[in-house]
Amino acid sequence: MAIHHLAFDPELTADLAELHNDRKEDLVGADWHQAAIRVTDEGLLLVGPERGRPWHVGNQLTTLMGKIGEKDWRPSPDISVHLTAGMDPVRSFNTRLHGVPTVVIEVASQRTYRYDLGAKRRFYARVGVLEYLVFDPTREWLGTAVKAWHATARGFEPWLPARDGRWHSRELGISFQVDGMLLRVVDADGVVMPHITEFGRLLREQREAEEYTRHLRVEKEEADRRIAELEAELRRHRQDDREG
Repeated sequence: MAIHHLAFDPELTADLAELHNDRKEDLVGADWHQAAIRVTDEGLLLVGPERGRPWHVGNQLTTLMGKIGEKDWRPSPDISVHLTAGMDPVRSFNTRLHGVPTVVIEVASQRTYRYDLGAKRRFYARVGVLEYLVFDPTREWLGTAVKAWHATARGFEPWLPARDGRWHSRELGISFQVDGMLLRVVDADGVVMPHITEFGRLLREQREAEEYTRHLRVEKEEADRRIAELEAELRRHRQDDREG
């Protein structure tokens, strides 16, 4: 098990008092909370493993962070990305084998936002997470949609949006974009990754287009048949005229 040797100071001592494993009630949120997690997860899967990248994208996956002080810390981040662990399914993510996730995203709720912004953020920085983003679908708890940090030589510092309004990830080579109550994943070419609802709409549109194409084909076949009948009838009339 990984053991993190941290220099104890008053802030660390206070944070250790707050440090805990995520409970079931911390993970189960409102519809918009779960939808935000799902859409970001889908986007990361599409831009990562579906394109052959060996990422492991975790969705509320228990992550075995190891011993911190006397505590065995096992958070379950809403979204986590490890760059090399691969997508073989696991019961939990063992950082002793793979190292800590590179990027962690939490979706804020009334129950969790103070912990997400406080002790949890500081411990993610201490154990080596390189980018950390907290998303608030309702803007109710953060006062804004996103608060984010990334690792520097001086520790975690604010990770701000670029001029295009997106949070560009140095580690993943993609960006994140706020879209209403969703946090969308944008690939390096600026293409927003679709989510399952949009896939459903695309499938419906495809079925409608195929049905319309089939309808046009049937109409053309009927028209061709009618033209052939008229041409045959015209030939008969001409033949009758010549014989008459």
